[in-house]
Amino acid sequence: MNNFNKIFIKLRRIHVFFIPALFICGLLMPDFVSAKKGSDMYVYFLDVGQGDAVFIKTPSGKNILIDGGPAESAFDAGKEIIIPFLKRQNVKKIDVIVATHPHGDHIGGLVSVLKDIPVGEVLDTGFVYPSPYYERFMRVINSKKIKYKIVQKDDKLNWDPALSVKVLSPRRNNLYEDPNNNSIVIRMVYNDISFLLTGDMEDIAEYDVVSNYRKDELSAIIMKVAHHGSTTSSTDIFLETVQPEVAIICVGRLNRFHLPRKSILKRYEDYGIELHRTDKEGTIFISTDGETYALQALGFAK
Repeated sequence: MNNFNKIFIKLRRIHVFFIPALFICGLLMPDFVSAKKGSDMYVYFLDVGQGDAVFIKTPSGKNILIDGGPAESAFDAGKEIIIPFLKRQNVKKIDVIVATHPHGDHIGGLVSVLKDIPVGEVLDTGFVYPSPYYERFMRVINSKKIKYKIVQKDDKLNWDPALSVKVLSPRRNNLYEDPNNNSIVIRMVYNDISFLLTGDMEDIAEYDVVSNYRKDELSAIIMKVAHHGSTTSSTDIFLETVQPEVAIICVGRLNRFHLPRKSILKRYEDYGIELHRTDKEGTIFISTDGETYALQALGFAK
């Protein structure tokens, strides 16, 4: 990042402009980012390092958190990034937490969040995974008696009357052995604006989804790139079906996995998909009124 943060105002592909970063303060929601006066759904792809965390404020004001980034001895994304962010946003309660799958870079930080902030419900895949991250995650859910629900393919999520939210994966009652391919994949539609949130689904799960749904049931204007831009995901048939305008890669700076892969970046370029990355731009913020959307790079949290 240089001294400027980017704002892309999308009236369905009209113009792009820049503003100085000094107007961005603590990842607060700046009023002037609205794509149109009255924009009322907000989606943050949070900069949590090498991992995923997506925060959604629905049109009626519900708070949804999908994944929580990693938690290691030297860095806990929940404690150091997500909780301070939520407090700056004056979030007193999270209505729904979605754990897309039980890998540490997705649920590690959720433990601190669950301990610190009241949570209405946790959604999980039902895939039991023998890891200390998952054990800590389940332990705190049980100790705090938080409502726990397994969701799978074709489940509809009643997050907001203005939204259509559907689970596209994992397969119902027939889970894979690999946690990535059991990721909770969500398509969220607010009038004309659609999001596809993919977790770490890999090629097998992508083929499943493409074979089980029509193109109009999968298409999305904004898509989170699966598995941090790994070669295991973002297959040609998947991109041809979803046809996103914008794709966002949640990935850590200088990560040891060397993600995203150059071949994947080239694939998105070849499809003409506008690509944004948390390792290059920090937290990515999208606001929408259901007709238009604005995308802003907020910079790095630390």
